[in-house]
Amino acid sequence: MSMSIYYTAKRNCPLNDNEKRAVQEIVDKYCLEFPLKDKHENFCLYGEPFDEQDTVLDGATTIPMNMDIFYDVIQYWLKCLSELTVFLSDCEWNVHLDDVNLIWESPNGWRVPTDEEI
Repeated sequence: MSMSIYYTAKRNCPLNDNEKRAVQEIVDKYCLEFPLKDKHENFCLYGEPFDEQDTVLDGATTIPMNMDIFYDVIQYWLKCLSELTVFLSDCEWNVHLDDVNLIWESPNGWRVPTDEEI
């Protein structure tokens, strides 16, 4: 059993080639440095074409339900998403953990809401 982080970025114009390269470099860096890469899923970006015309980035990453590593894995991939969000700051972002919307807090980045915020 697992949960997933889902993420979508939208804006009126598509990513240019430089932006696509930079996004891939950010994702590659985190995937390469992911300490559990041999046992768990890496950060996943879906390829184009997207379902909606204004979508410029879309993906999902599975989070293992092993409670010993659950929090660390979520925090790791949210750090990656936060770096992508800062880089693509002109996008409208939707990030959620299954059916729970995550919260963007500048300058700290994405976080899971507290029980009181759900």
